[in-house]
Parts: sequence; C-alpha cells; structure tokens
Amino acid sequence: MILYLYNNARSSSEFQDAALLFLLWYLFGRASDLSLIRKQNISVDAAEVFFVRFIRTKTSEEQGLSLFPDADFTACPLHAIATVLITHTAPSVTLIDNLPEIPVEDAVTMTPATPLVEVLNNPDELTV
Repeated sequence: MILYLYNNARSSSEFQDAALLFLLWYLFGRASDLSLIRKQNISVDAAEVFFVRFIRTKTSEEQGLSLFPDADFTACPLHAIATVLITHTAPSVTLIDNLPEIPVEDAVTMTPATPLVEVLNNPDELTV
C-alpha cells in the first residue's frame, strides 16, 4: 500500500499521507501519539542511530523509539521522516503538519485566597 501511495502521489499532502501510514505502522496505529511528535524530539546518538522521543497521550509517559535505515525505501522509517520534512508546505514545529493539533488546556490561575474546597466542589466556575 505504501508503494502504491508513493507511486501515485501528486501533491505534498499525498506524500505525507504515505509517510504517516508508514510511521503509524511503527507506532502500532497510535495517531494521537504521532501528533505530539515535534522536530526537536528527533535526535541522533553517538552510534548514528536515529532516536525519536514521544509522549504517550493516555499515560503522559515519555517513550523512545530507535530508527534504523533499511535498504528498501518503502520499509525505511528514515525515508518516511525525510519525505515528511521535505514536503512541508509551511514552517512548522510538528513533524507531520497534516494531522490536527491536539488542543492543550489553558492553565487555571488561582489566587492564594481561593479556598481549596470551593475549587474541588465547583470546578466549572473557575476562570481560565
């Protein structure tokens, strides 16, 4: 399927779809984890192994994934990441820019005078 997508891609979004499909294979289909990967989470260690750090959405736990090159470009995760980075339409901090952003909740500001009992009993009344 990835080879078909690479052969028939006509736009940058279609190339990113092929790379997304491949990277989802490595993350076992967890698109929510893939949407949190930023470019600064990709590094190369001393043994020239690419390393991707990502934060699991449900557990908020940071995990790492080692990526090794493959002779077949349809099975090479580094080729998929390079394709994604080359086909970016605009500068972005995200690795894949055709995934929707996960909304981040704003921090709640409270004063020291706010009673904890009021916060626990009425969480919807807090001003953000």
